[in-house]
Amino acid sequence: MSPKRSIVLFLLILQQLAVAQSLQPDPRGMVSFNVLGDSFFQAQEWEQARIHYEQAFTKLDSGEDSVLKQVIQRKIADALRMESKFELASEYYFRALQGLKALEAEEELIETMAQISVHLSSTDPVNAIAYADSALARARTLFPNDSLRIIKYLFQLADRYRTAIEYEECVTRYSEVLNLLERLSPTDSFLLFNAHFRLGGVLCRLDRRAQSLHQYEIAEKLLLEKYSQDEKLLRNFYQDVAFLLEDMGDFGQALEYRQRYCDYFFTRGDSTSFEVSRAMNNLGLTHERRGEYEQAMYWYQKVLHNNRRIYGPVSIYTAFLLNNVGNIYKHLGEYEKGLPLLKEAYKIFSNYFGDDHVYPANVSSNIGNVYNLMGQPMQALPYNLAALNIRRNKLGPYHEDLSRDYQLMGDIYSNLQDYASAIRYYDSAAMATKYLPETGFEPVISHHRLYQSMEKKAHAYDLWYEVSRDLELLKEASEIYQKIDAMTDFVRNSFKSEGSKRFLLHKRRSIYEDAVADLTTLHEGTGDTFYFDEALRFSEKTRSILLFEALLSSRAENFGNIPGKLRADITIQRQRTSELEKQFFELQQNKTADSEKIDKLEGQLFTARNEYQRLIEVVASNHPAYFNLKYQVDTRSGQDAQALLSDDQVFLEYLIGSDRITVFIISSEKKMLIHLPLDFPLRQWIKELRESIYGYVLSPQKSRALFDSLQAVYVDRAQVIYDKVLRPIEPYLVNKSTIIISPDQELNYLPFATL
Repeated sequence: MSPKRSIVLFLLILQQLAVAQSLQPDPRGMVSFNVLGDSFFQAQEWEQARIHYEQAFTKLDSGEDSVLKQVIQRKIADALRMESKFELASEYYFRALQGLKALEAEEELIETMAQISVHLSSTDPVNAIAYADSALARARTLFPNDSLRIIKYLFQLADRYRTAIEYEECVTRYSEVLNLLERLSPTDSFLLFNAHFRLGGVLCRLDRRAQSLHQYEIAEKLLLEKYSQDEKLLRNFYQDVAFLLEDMGDFGQALEYRQRYCDYFFTRGDSTSFEVSRAMNNLGLTHERRGEYEQAMYWYQKVLHNNRRIYGPVSIYTAFLLNNVGNIYKHLGEYEKGLPLLKEAYKIFSNYFGDDHVYPANVSSNIGNVYNLMGQPMQALPYNLAALNIRRNKLGPYHEDLSRDYQLMGDIYSNLQDYASAIRYYDSAAMATKYLPETGFEPVISHHRLYQSMEKKAHAYDLWYEVSRDLELLKEASEIYQKIDAMTDFVRNSFKSEGSKRFLLHKRRSIYEDAVADLTTLHEGTGDTFYFDEALRFSEKTRSILLFEALLSSRAENFGNIPGKLRADITIQRQRTSELEKQFFELQQNKTADSEKIDKLEGQLFTARNEYQRLIEVVASNHPAYFNLKYQVDTRSGQDAQALLSDDQVFLEYLIGSDRITVFIISSEKKMLIHLPLDFPLRQWIKELRESIYGYVLSPQKSRALFDSLQAVYVDRAQVIYDKVLRPIEPYLVNKSTIIISPDQELNYLPFATL
């Protein structure tokens, strides 16, 4: 404990003891021990609080069966719960409950029921709701005019429904709280803030984005107006907002709040307290969910060091971080390092909670996942099956963690090449997020988990096809990719931060590449141009700016009635976007480049692309004829591209995948595609070609030797790139005087005219 905290606690104890002794004689010392316990509890010194409550309990007559005796038992249970000694806490809670029922001490009985509901919230949400509901009903009967007391128990019931993912019930209770608060005079600003904030969180989970944002704005306004000096309250508000943003999948915005929360402690020299450890752990968690594993490992290791030093090697706080660090080793592919840490965490949790608990179940699923990734699916199976059964019993049918367990079972069966079983588990994973095809994405409780479930299911169909060569399996996979595409469009519209949108676009890119691979195989296998058009549509969706602009631009420029300034703004913004893309590409080539600088430039590029798109939307709204001619192409069909091409023109669209380049070839008379092997360092060759072109001009020391060396590099790189990227397409360029190219990724920086 810090010296400052010790002094505050000492003064608090003296004050409360003085008050207690002035009110009630204490010959046995019971009151003093009880008050000391309360003081330690307020200071979050749970063990000391429990010890003093136990001392107070022993001072009571052994045969006495008073209300006070039951209340002290409840306080012991509260302290045990905070120490994570849940089984022992349950004994004390239910002993107090039975005693208070026998004594008909209704007021204390209500409070005990409320505390039991909190105690059960993480392990038995159904009974937690029942106790909270009973406490509220009794409070309404006993205190019909005590609005503040009723509000307290309404809050608790709503919180229990939130834990059980019964969000509509939450909305009903929080709305009732707001109605009661509006009738109070004067209004309790703090309760009002809490009601708006919690209601905003629930509406967010129900995907009612506009309503959720409105509640957050009211809550933050109240907070800044009434409690701007309360730094702890502000910190907790931003921490809670970060959690909610993560639930929405908006990891970029959440990361900003997490970092702000940690910075508060760092600026005060605090890097070891429980609160800052929790903040650093959550910062690591956000990095982990963004796939930034090295950053996550940095924060997790710091917290693990703190927890081992403060709580000891077998504390549950240490176990949480052992699990987190072990999980990061898994993500980094260092399974042999992660597995012992996970098993150590499992042992600690099992000793505290028993095997039939969600905490050891979580670690068990991680252990199974590691074994499966190590190529040992049969070793993984019992771990993951045990975790699935526990969470299915404890959490009910709909929960994000349950969805993950179903996914991991699917992964095991996929590894065993039992793809039919794997697909059934992936379907169960989707259903655990409350997704049904007929209801769409609105009720889904975790779009992140649903995205994973669909992606894994499509991949299972792809793997099954590799074994059977049954094109029907690829048709199933392509339908799933269509659903993923629709869902990502649905979700991205709710994201607040551009960083999160970029993150989603990066994630979606790999899905589109897989979809194109399946659709091109279907086109080649069936000859059906529908699959060609769908492949082209997915290819186009990997780009941020409409691709067919080049086909339409020359015709549209002669179309009148467009303000010169608007046309100039579009041209300038297009040029700015292209320049930022060039800078971003070149910065990525620099292995010593600052990651923060890369991230900042990526943000500028994303903003520029958005502004370009906004200007296009202005044209679409105010000048539809011009827009339709220049920009609007139905990307669902290659017929539009063909209609825009004259007989001497050909359109080439490149899509770069992980191991091949797909080229869509469209002329006025045919549509086809070919695949080029990506078995060469394309990005490096383009970089060297560009340097050979601009190097002499940019060099401060020009010489004949430099010119000759750069010319040699240019000749070599231009030739090898041409051989790989254009020569295979030469047979399709016969009698074509104009080649229109839509490049992809690094090909955007290839000056084709120089080849």
